[in-house]
Amino acid sequence: TDKDKDREVVPGEAKNRFVAKISMNPSDNKNTKVYFRDVETQTIAKYYAEKFNQYHPPKKVDFIKACVLELIMREGNPIVGVEKFIPGPYRKHNSNYGYVSDEERNTPQAFSHFSWEASDHTLLVCDIQGVGDLYTDPQIHHISGEGFGKGNLGMAGISKFLQKHRCNAICRYLKLPQLGNKVSDIGTIPTTRLMALNNIQIVTMVQQAGAQLHSQTAVLPVLKRQVVVDSTKEHTRCSRCSIL
Repeated sequence: TDKDKDREVVPGEAKNRFVAKISMNPSDNKNTKVYFRDVETQTIAKYYAEKFNQYHPPKKVDFIKACVLELIMREGNPIVGVEKFIPGPYRKHNSNYGYVSDEERNTPQAFSHFSWEASDHTLLVCDIQGVGDLYTDPQIHHISGEGFGKGNLGMAGISKFLQKHRCNAICRYLKLPQLGNKVSDIGTIPTTRLMALNNIQIVTMVQQAGAQLHSQTAVLPVLKRQVVVDSTKEHTRCSRCSIL
């Protein structure tokens, strides 16, 4: 589907609907690690969203939980990424190389800035997109350029964001260092100009699997194989997603 189009569904229809994502690049389907990296990236982005929300910004953000699913009933047992379907107008707020939406909403731009400061200038969560402030398919740039898939452009991608970013009222509320001389005075404004805390807390990191990951990262969703037997066939499904 075209993610730029509104996801219109009948109210309640999307409650138990999921999206299965498979790469259009044939080489990705041979190297299934790409799907696990995507889940890892989304989980870490969600972790930063939880940290962001702890400071009580005007609007909270979140990332959809993702998992990996093996389609054993299809030829070749392809691997796909799976997440819950979110209905509504789908919007892309920034990219992994400097693009900023004409709408330039304060919340998603401030969140990306927050991730850079909260990680002690080691990574940046960008490519923010989704419905409202429920996001999906983020990209993480790491200063090492390692991990987080082919979209990790390292300092080149980080620098593009820093050059284009205009600090806004939420950046100011969080007491984030101002980036450059560009400031946005429009959009969502917190009820108080500054948060009560002196500064945001730096997230500690550890070396893991060749890329910098959180020492407190949430456990990645695990694909649990559950055998379901009926009178005609036996198959396996993901007990988390309940998708065959």
